[in-house]
Amino acid sequence: MDKKAKIALVSALVVAALILAAIVVAAPRAKKACSDGFDNDGDSYIDWPADPGCANKNDNSELGTVECDDGSDNDGDNDVDYNDAGCSGPTDDDETNCGDDICEGGEDCDNCAADCLGVGQVCCSGVAYWGDCCDNNDCFSPEECVDHYCLLPNSCSDTDGGYLIYVRGTVSGYLDETQYEYTDYCVNDSILIEHYCLGNDWYDDVFDCTWTNMTTCVNGACVEA
Repeated sequence: MDKKAKIALVSALVVAALILAAIVVAAPRAKKACSDGFDNDGDSYIDWPADPGCANKNDNSELGTVECDDGSDNDGDNDVDYNDAGCSGPTDDDETNCGDDICEGGEDCDNCAADCLGVGQVCCSGVAYWGDCCDNNDCFSPEECVDHYCLLPNSCSDTDGGYLIYVRGTVSGYLDETQYEYTDYCVNDSILIEHYCLGNDWYDDVFDCTWTNMTTCVNGACVEA
């Protein structure tokens, strides 16, 4: 290649470089999301400082950190941010919507019984249980709270203090939530039906008064003839 050709080639390369540089310099830079004139996150607010998700005009995302402006479905109802009925605006930090029949997000039966507490359930410290009580304070004595239901516990009391054949007594209490009362009695002039308690349960026994010095049964007790 002769000298003139080399000069021409170099000149052409220099011109091409200058044109490319001019194009690069002239090309406009893309604007940041918080200064581009668009509502990029769909919350009806545009750019900084109007959009609360923008930290400044150079912020490249209009999304914020609060639940109703973070681009996430925080309460699991398939609606996000401004489209969620639980959001009053982009500064609302709770997407949950009490009253929508969905127990979601930070809702529980204490702060949103409408969504989180069903018919036949009781709310105990924010947790819903099937039943009608959380503890004995929710029941009327002598009922007790058992597995979240107010129930009458089995019980037994004996007016003669136990298995005493010489005293007529009566056992009373509750068995399987049914009240009972049974009094000692004579089957005939020698046979006694004695009622007594063992723990919270009642029992009866057939006793022959002739086995003792008391030889007869009278009015529910063994007595001397």
